[in-house]
Amino acid sequence: MKRTTIKDIAQKLNINHAIVSRVLNRGTGFSEDTRQLVLRAAEELEYVPNIAARMLAHNKTWAIANVMSTYSGIFPMESMRGAEDAHIGTGYSFLPVSNSRYKTKGGAEEDRKIFEDILTGRKADAVIATTVYIPDSVIAEYAAAGLPLISLDPVYREGEKPAGILLIEFDNFRAGYMAGQRFISKGRKKTGIIAVNPEWVTSQRERLKGLKKAMEDAGLCLPDSSVHVFSTITDENEREMIDSTLDKKYDSIFCAAGEWTVAGLISKARKRGIRVPEDLSIIGMDDSGRFAETMGLTAIRQPVYEMGKTAFEKAYGLAQGISNPKDEIVYKPEIIIRETA
Repeated sequence: MKRTTIKDIAQKLNINHAIVSRVLNRGTGFSEDTRQLVLRAAEELEYVPNIAARMLAHNKTWAIANVMSTYSGIFPMESMRGAEDAHIGTGYSFLPVSNSRYKTKGGAEEDRKIFEDILTGRKADAVIATTVYIPDSVIAEYAAAGLPLISLDPVYREGEKPAGILLIEFDNFRAGYMAGQRFISKGRKKTGIIAVNPEWVTSQRERLKGLKKAMEDAGLCLPDSSVHVFSTITDENEREMIDSTLDKKYDSIFCAAGEWTVAGLISKARKRGIRVPEDLSIIGMDDSGRFAETMGLTAIRQPVYEMGKTAFEKAYGLAQGISNPKDEIVYKPEIIIRETA
């Protein structure tokens, strides 16, 4: 079967093929009526763009890559859903959906290799890095190559915030502070926190700092012995962490880690006969989807879908040369009160 071309569409509509080309490549210089006419004809004729030719003609890949630390959990899934929705109608492919080789679960060296692979092969017109550490050397290499780089939920050590790239962040300090305020308002005085590798994971570190500050402002203290830290999460060490945390007999626990950890915490507390919230108040993170509502969890809401959507929109703008590459966007938290606190 003969492949439909731009000239076939132009012939059907009796218009210049250059106009058809501009419409299909999101150009300018035509009316909305003409655009709709061309798009309908393209659909009727089952037109499929020649991606290889398009890449050569425009020196673009028409792809935006998303390097992620994991696909598991509410934050990566919801942020990716927002990005996927934003990419519809842009003419760009979104690589986490179409090419799983850009998923990384390794450390900094593995992440570096993936960034280098995308850059050296020029496999995307912009890159979103979600909860992934980006070395300064990678930022410099991308800047020199003119390849836009966006950090969504950036990861960096204390005092080493990346510069020269677009950061899309959540106010995690405020999130921790709000959790502390809620506990204090309920008369809680012995608080613990569960966190994942706060030395490296920026969100965890900032939530811990916010909780400490709220308690200090109320004349209370969060000793180091009340900070329960995973270096990495496995099923076995998660169970051990939950048990050791509950052994401390806190009257309140802020779970700065993910939704599965807080679900395990609530379940294990109830199995021990600990009443939630009468004996133990629990606050978690990531009030997205139906998880927190189903659990009756008091949670700090992150607008994760909106953050992912913004990340793609900014990546698209940078790829088109119409966004500021050095903006910083910070989303604010909201506490959703339910049964657990």
